[in-house]
Amino acid sequence: MKHFCCIALLCLALGAGARPRAAAAQVTAADTAAVLYQVAEQLAAAGDRALAQQMLRLILRQYPGTPVAAEVERRLAELHGRDEETSGRVELTVWGTIYGAWLGLAVPWALGAESPEPFGAGLLIAAPTGLFAARAFGRSGPLSLGQARVIRWGSIWGTWQGIGWREVLDIGDEQFCDPTFGCSSFDSDLAPVTAAVLGGLTGIGVSAALARTRNISAGSAAVVELSSIWGTWLGVSSGIVLNLDENEDGLLSHTLLAGNLALVTAALIAPAIDMSVGRARLISVSGLGAAIIGLGLDLLSNVEDEGLAFGIPMVTSLTGLIAGAAWTRNYDRAGSREGAPGAALLNIRNGRLTLGTPMPMPTVFRGSPRGDPR
Repeated sequence: MKHFCCIALLCLALGAGARPRAAAAQVTAADTAAVLYQVAEQLAAAGDRALAQQMLRLILRQYPGTPVAAEVERRLAELHGRDEETSGRVELTVWGTIYGAWLGLAVPWALGAESPEPFGAGLLIAAPTGLFAARAFGRSGPLSLGQARVIRWGSIWGTWQGIGWREVLDIGDEQFCDPTFGCSSFDSDLAPVTAAVLGGLTGIGVSAALARTRNISAGSAAVVELSSIWGTWLGVSSGIVLNLDENEDGLLSHTLLAGNLALVTAALIAPAIDMSVGRARLISVSGLGAAIIGLGLDLLSNVEDEGLAFGIPMVTSLTGLIAGAAWTRNYDRAGSREGAPGAALLNIRNGRLTLGTPMPMPTVFRGSPRGDPR
């Protein structure tokens, strides 16, 4: 112990007698933020935009009040917009190819083709046509990921609406009357396919026109898509609870109207709430989990009444959606600011220990002249 104390005192004496190195410059937060911004610009120029965006977010998180913060926000939005535009073009091109292949099969089917040759020719023509048409549309102007997903969903929703309303309105049904045997109706097998093609093309046209007139985020597109699906489910279940299934067209029309009402309502409110894709999916999966619980209750209780069997999952799914919305009310805010990963491996924020990504923290200092021993 005596030896340890002596060594410690000796070290303190040497430290006190050593000549301190003079600070070459007073380093401020603004200096560090400016250096980080220059690094981010160099990364963006080199093509590594993902790392550049991480660096820009680091500046906003660590140095929010510095003079360069406003420029960082502008630059971050610009880089994010470019990434979204690229993603939108890719998504639309992929879907255009898939939908073109569907048309290559559906159009010969609707025209009554029976041999395989028309279907083969349809695939060879329609799939590349869908690819190049989607690519041309994407290059004709800015196209975000949300806009591309709205167009994709418009084609799917239009196809479903075409099939459904054809059935409700009995479009394509032919009636034959004979003086001896009376009248009989014949439902053409080609009418549903024709309605699907026309409905899908109409949905693409309407959604593409809407996408060109406004900027749609990926979160808003997810809200519209998931809301229309949930509206359709609630239309089916509520229709059965109300005994609308006694009239097949009554249940189907109720379902179609409920889905359209949910879609239009979501399209109107989605830009105002500005929900992220992650939160929209979490709310939806909460409703799905609650609906499964309702189905489990049906099986455990051995429910025989059809209205009650659909009513229980309907109520539980609504409860799950409401609970999911309440549970995730701070999801987007926490994900963008409070929940953002820290610059260290271990971070304590709001009394909670979280893991982060260690990031280098460059700073500005004046180098000593060549030959200076300091």
